[in-house]
Amino acid sequence: PLRGIGILDIHPRLALTIVDRLLGGPAHSITADHDFSEIELALLGQAVQLIIAEWCNHWANLQELRPTLLGTETNGTFLQTAPRDTVLLVLGMEAKIGDCLEQMQVAVPCYTLEPLIRKLAQINSGSADTAPPPVQLKWNKCFDDVKVPVTAIWPEIDMTARELTKLKPGDIVPLASDCTEHVRVRLADMVKFEGRLGTAGGKWAVSLTSVMKSAVGL
Repeated sequence: PLRGIGILDIHPRLALTIVDRLLGGPAHSITADHDFSEIELALLGQAVQLIIAEWCNHWANLQELRPTLLGTETNGTFLQTAPRDTVLLVLGMEAKIGDCLEQMQVAVPCYTLEPLIRKLAQINSGSADTAPPPVQLKWNKCFDDVKVPVTAIWPEIDMTARELTKLKPGDIVPLASDCTEHVRVRLADMVKFEGRLGTAGGKWAVSLTSVMKSAVGL
């Protein structure tokens, strides 16, 4: 419902890495040495829709925004989105996928944001009673099928390099008697929970006992 056209600028190497991952590739050592095919642009459009939808979700407590992808262009010279003297708000960020670390930018004309800024000003100048209720967080169904590796790890054991070189099959590594009470559960690369080792249904299991303080809010 806002007037104006914004731009999402993605580095070509980052864009091709995203496409490679969507196609089931390793997203590793991708080079931007060719033009985008129609299939690649279509897949990239899916990722772009997710990005701009998340940007719009940040304004949901002020106004419902419905992002629409109008088109793609690989040469900025041919873009005609706003007059040359238009003031833009530009948000720059770095994105990393695999071994690719590149920038993307979101540029929005300031006149597009004016209705939202006015509403923010009204909220800030009014009393707390007139402020809109906080927006309840909702699960994004786009992430339903995203697989996250879950790993249970023991507390660390300190060993010298000499002791490591002498290890061989059949050796016994002593563990602390209470180590089963302090098993850490890692989601991808982040330690999120602490738990207690046990069994469930004839299989090894970990009963979650607490959330790691360093992971709260992530």
